[in-house]
Order: sequence, then C-alpha cells, then structure tokens
Amino acid sequence: MKAEKTLKRAQKKFSRMTQGSNNWKKQRQNVQQLHIKIANQRRDFLHKRSYHLSKL
Repeated sequence: MKAEKTLKRAQKKFSRMTQGSNNWKKQRQNVQQLHIKIANQRRDFLHKRSYHLSKL
C-alpha cells in the first residue's frame, strides 16, 4: 500500500528527531494523520467488500 510506505518513511523521520522540538511535534501530528488515513482506508475496503458479498 502506498500510504503504508509513506507512514514507514514518516515514522523513521519522526524517530530521528529531538523529542519536544517544534518539528518533532509537527511530525508526530503527521504520523497520527497517516495512521487515521490508513485505518479509514481499511475500514472502507472492508465495508465495500462486505456490502458486495451481502448483495450476492
């Protein structure tokens, strides 16, 4: 998944930052948003799949 690759890169960048810095805070927020995005993508896929199966 493209978003998972982006998350991997963002987490690696985040882990190298100095804790408590402004850039660290921004990157933490970025990683949180990516986690939410991936969760939504998975939820959407499962919903579409189950809807499709129930219509058969």
